[in-house]
Amino acid sequence: MPGNIGFFLMPPAEAGGSPAAMSAPLTYGIAATAKHADCAAFFFNWVASNDEARQINVNIGGSNPGGPSGLTMPAVAEGSVTNETLAAGVVVGEAGTSMDFIANATSAIFAQGWTPELQKMVGGRQDAAGLLKAVQEEYERELSE
Repeated sequence: MPGNIGFFLMPPAEAGGSPAAMSAPLTYGIAATAKHADCAAFFFNWVASNDEARQINVNIGGSNPGGPSGLTMPAVAEGSVTNETLAAGVVVGEAGTSMDFIANATSAIFAQGWTPELQKMVGGRQDAAGLLKAVQEEYERELSE
């Protein structure tokens, strides 16, 4: 589909506002009981900071490779959708309006918090502040069980 599609950030709800988007890095964790936690940490650091590993991440996954903010973004084809999404990521990052991908929540918080509250918001029965309050309450309820 090269040349037939493109990417753009959704405009802000209010003129002059900052764009916002959900974004999530590759999310991995190392169990406290992991037998070789130091090896896993070394690998994760390599994936995020090694130039070749970062290029592989962009080429294969088409996503921002994450890592320290001072690193150069791997090269991508000018005019490609990947180039457009990476550029949009910089805009949202500089605006400070990125939030984690909601499907990274636990299944209970996703199903009992995010999904119904987003449906209420789309249906005009919830606003952004109320949504966040309700999801936070669901998170705290789940932690208390």
